[in-house]
Amino acid sequence: LIEANDQALAAERAFRTVVEESPELKILVRGGVVEIANPAVAHFFGLHLGDLLRADPAGLFRGVEFYSEAGEPVDLLETGRATDGHPQVVRCVVDDQPERWMEASVAFIDPDQNDYVISARNVTEERRLEALREEVRSLASHDLRSPITVVRGYLDILEKPVTDEQREKAVAAARRATERFEGLLNDLRDATRVERILAPQVMRPVELGELSRQIATSLQVGALQTIVVDAAAPLSVLGDSDRLEQAITNLVSNAIKHGPAEGTIEISVFERNGHAVVAVEDEGPGVAPEHRDTLFDRGVRGSHDTPGMGLGLYIVRIVAEAHGGNAHIEQTPGGTRFVIELPVIASEAADA
Repeated sequence: LIEANDQALAAERAFRTVVEESPELKILVRGGVVEIANPAVAHFFGLHLGDLLRADPAGLFRGVEFYSEAGEPVDLLETGRATDGHPQVVRCVVDDQPERWMEASVAFIDPDQNDYVISARNVTEERRLEALREEVRSLASHDLRSPITVVRGYLDILEKPVTDEQREKAVAAARRATERFEGLLNDLRDATRVERILAPQVMRPVELGELSRQIATSLQVGALQTIVVDAAAPLSVLGDSDRLEQAITNLVSNAIKHGPAEGTIEISVFERNGHAVVAVEDEGPGVAPEHRDTLFDRGVRGSHDTPGMGLGLYIVRIVAEAHGGNAHIEQTPGGTRFVIELPVIASEAADA
């Protein structure tokens, strides 16, 4: 009996470990109260994990509205009974939070269907990714056409009798167009490399100060500017470290591209109004007021001389919004700075 009891306790510990490490929302309701809930649930509802245990499940979903793909209101338990526990995709609407899509299922574990397990997986990024693919295809069809037209035009010129000087100019112009074409293809490849940018990944506590220092060290090698990090206190968010790294890297790379050579780029990490802030500021001329509201839109570049397809800051905004935050530009006494703002997680969740 002692051995059987030890095995049961070990199995329960293993089960709890799996549940707590899962990126999916897991809620076990037994006896009319929440008996088990993992950190992903706490992050979704914006609560401390201790507030969830022994809570009334009806109160847990107060303020959360669920809708089907057709836009009809959905009750998770009723739909779970009707679908016999099969997953269903629902739209989640919570005040002051971005819209999210979840693939949810309800598994009943007793004949009376009073005890059950709710499982949910965030599929917002899968939908966003498909939209990004369409947008990238749209950008590619537009931007790739220009250098091809240029090359074709200079080939037509070279078919005619021309002087050596004219031939050299035509060849040089065609070469520049092919280099431009190659750069656009590289941008297109990076934008569709979903495992690096937008593929669903495991959400874990990420300490933004340490991540920013790693990025600064990596980019300093090829930068003329001095990159400094101001992160006095540890500050953690629940997120995908690879995507957050991509977003911060894009901001710093943007500062390297537009800032003056041998200047300074500062990455600041601090907390403001319950949100973690990562701000990147260089010593460049700043952004014109009429461009600040659109610079994070797709296909928008800081200037016509800037290479690329205008996806760098767009990806920053997508990553920030996917983590429940936002990306924007702030006015400073010295010019402007680019900001990513994300929800902070509780210190006990960050230590878990």
